[in-house]
Amino acid sequence: MVDLCWQNTTGSYNSMKSWIKKYWTELLVFGVISLVLFIDVSPDMTWINTDSDGVHYIYAAKYFYPSHKGSAPLYLLLGHLFLWIPIATEAWRMALISVISGIAGSVFIYLAILHHTYKNKYSRLFGVAGALIYGSSALAISQNTIVETYPLITALGIMAYYFSIRKWWWACAISLGAGLAIHTNIIFVIIPIIIANKEFRCWEYGGIIAAFLLFYLYIPITNRYPYMWNAPNNTGGLLGFTQDVFATGQMLTGGLSIWDFPKRILDTILQLGLNWNIGIIALGVYVWRIKWYKDLLGWLILLPILYYLGNLAPQTYVYMQPSIAFGAIAIGIGLSKLTPL
Repeated sequence: MVDLCWQNTTGSYNSMKSWIKKYWTELLVFGVISLVLFIDVSPDMTWINTDSDGVHYIYAAKYFYPSHKGSAPLYLLLGHLFLWIPIATEAWRMALISVISGIAGSVFIYLAILHHTYKNKYSRLFGVAGALIYGSSALAISQNTIVETYPLITALGIMAYYFSIRKWWWACAISLGAGLAIHTNIIFVIIPIIIANKEFRCWEYGGIIAAFLLFYLYIPITNRYPYMWNAPNNTGGLLGFTQDVFATGQMLTGGLSIWDFPKRILDTILQLGLNWNIGIIALGVYVWRIKWYKDLLGWLILLPILYYLGNLAPQTYVYMQPSIAFGAIAIGIGLSKLTPL
């Protein structure tokens, strides 16, 4: 009996040792990405929490209030669970959602690149490179370490894309639905995936996505004094609430002055260059080899960029976080085009 236990223990140890030896590159890269995020995660509310979004999210999650007009209800409910963690500050606890989202996003970028390049002997290296491009980008780190919704939206978008290329439609629908219950920017992922995949265009998957809209009942249910972002207007009731949300959507859509447009183009180019860095060469190879107007990944990269280009508020560059992530996938695929099989 003792000999059998010893053999099992030795066998497990050897298997683990062999696994670590095989995947040491991935373990190193994902370990570094995780370490950087955990070191940099905001210890409390600081200047980097753009527009004080984090303050409203923490308060709303803790006391069950709406936050913004859209309110990110699923994010607030998840945040409430994280606020029960019995260590550190409330800001640190809720920022862990962003940290975990950043790590998960990097992992699914790696998996998506592996799926696209599995015939190439360097496939794993391309996957690691793509994960590192995203995990080390300035925009990703700045958002993945604070209380904000964009890291989680980005992770869910990447997951939905990965599930779509694997034809795992139920998982894809759940990821998109969860994103819809957090931020309307997920529409930049939903529409391209639906258009690109005929088998996804059926009532079952559409119903799953639409079912997550029920989370927005959180807003009228929890909306009470002091109201914060959702003060009732003179109309009142459901009609008044709908008008409030629509007016906010118009405000967020904005509209950039034509005189400022050249500067916004330059800002966008610099942002993308800073975040993709030298990987932009491989991205160029990817774009060169495909018909971009027919490519799902190309549209997933492009749509958030186009939205930022026409947006009134300059701080909405954070909406391009999904573009950086999907661009990292394209970079990994582009690298495979530069090497022999």
